[in-house]
Amino acid sequence: MPVEISVMDSVSVKANSLLSITPTIKNDNKSHYKYTWYTIAKNWPHKCDTLSTKHDWSINCNLNAGEYTLYFQVKDWLKNIYEYVS
Repeated sequence: MPVEISVMDSVSVKANSLLSITPTIKNDNKSHYKYTWYTIAKNWPHKCDTLSTKHDWSINCNLNAGEYTLYFQVKDWLKNIYEYVS
């Protein structure tokens, strides 16, 4: 279940600015997939926030100021396997 997403080394986003990402998934059987976008704060406390459960991600960034790692997880609910990229 390969997942391909554009590489972003670093992105700076102003508060309440729109950020949109559309990942490409290399597999024909996408009907069994569930998607999750989430962040983990780089500083203590390392809080995890689920941002979306849609394939395409477009959101007004309303996170507190700081550095975060963004993750995209794809889960095949029939096979109970997943893959993620950050």
